[in-house]
Amino acid sequence: MKNPNSAGNMVTVPAHQPPPGGYDCIIVGAGPAGSAAAIALCRAGRTVQLLDRQNFPRDKICGDGIPPGSLELLYELGLQAPLEKAGFYPVEQLHFSTPAGQLLKTRFRPKKPGMGFFVAPRRDFDYLLQQQAIVAGAHFQQAQVKGLLRQNGQVCGVQAEIDGQATTISARTVIGADGCTSIVARSLAGIKPAPRHRFLAIRGYIEGLEIFSHAAEFHWYPEILPGYGWIFPLGNERANIGLAMRADRLRRERRKLPDLLNDFLQRPAIKARMRNDARLSGVATWPLNLASQQRVQRAYDGALLIGDAAALIDPFSGEGIHNALRSAKLAAGVIDQALSRNDTSLRMLKQYEQLCRRAFNPVFRRSYWLQQCMHHSPFLIEGLVYLLRKNPRFLAACANRFSLDFHFEAAY
Repeated sequence: MKNPNSAGNMVTVPAHQPPPGGYDCIIVGAGPAGSAAAIALCRAGRTVQLLDRQNFPRDKICGDGIPPGSLELLYELGLQAPLEKAGFYPVEQLHFSTPAGQLLKTRFRPKKPGMGFFVAPRRDFDYLLQQQAIVAGAHFQQAQVKGLLRQNGQVCGVQAEIDGQATTISARTVIGADGCTSIVARSLAGIKPAPRHRFLAIRGYIEGLEIFSHAAEFHWYPEILPGYGWIFPLGNERANIGLAMRADRLRRERRKLPDLLNDFLQRPAIKARMRNDARLSGVATWPLNLASQQRVQRAYDGALLIGDAAALIDPFSGEGIHNALRSAKLAAGVIDQALSRNDTSLRMLKQYEQLCRRAFNPVFRRSYWLQQCMHHSPFLIEGLVYLLRKNPRFLAACANRFSLDFHFEAAY
């Protein structure tokens, strides 16, 4: 079996010959989290079976923004050359529109040199990472995972359907990287977020929209708070456009996401930028499990959850790729250590949860506080934005202190 890699060349996928005794790790889901974990484990000398219910390239519903922190993690995996060669659209400014109509425009540079912000359609971005996982040594198989194998209560593989045939695949460990609707998480009786801890989002691609060159836009407005709308440019009057709204409010409002997206497009400031022949395509919806939910279990006997499957989506921004990649790196390190000690029990793997808490909890607490302010006290956000616009020193003291990725150089 052969697939083209990110450079257009052909990558040979080895025939499916599981190693004696099974794989060191089965990774369910070949998106950014799963592919990154596969690369890290393969480079540590581990045998990896990478599974996904779809073949690649395939679309993934997302805002398509790839922040600097994500690039840093990918460069650490040795992917700088293929990412730079891909030529994704760079972002150099952020524009924010508040519920009361204030507009904050900021220029920025990444806190670490060379770590830019770009917009990459997930069809292309995920394909690049999946192919790099294959190059690193992972065996990729299109498969529909149906459940987990267990022995004496410990996960030891998966039950799957391949080419219409039921099969089992054994492994010493399993990683669930299969998104918000994760079959692995459900099989582990895992994450069941309440509506207030879930965003529902809709995305489309628009052509014929005047875009602000190299500027990503975030629009907070009363009808969807604490959610927001976004416009992420792709160049040549093309953009990824969409919105996210908390599930409990969407239920109370009894609105449908396609209607809300149409309302967003009809807002005067956006409609004025659309050509008469503007066209919207690729409209699709998806859920986002937010990291605001407490007491989420992400480690089990023989199994770990990473990325969206582990509910690691920022409660304020809805961003998940950076957290997915970081959780993949943490999980790969813990599993490699567990395999070396021949101990893949929960006692050993639970250190992954400790690492996640240290890495993510401070940011998630702050993000959830901002989300709650936007929901209950938007005047606080208005005051903050006013100060950021009027006082450059406040911008430096506030935004640059708390941002992990950006050093803001101007506000106007």
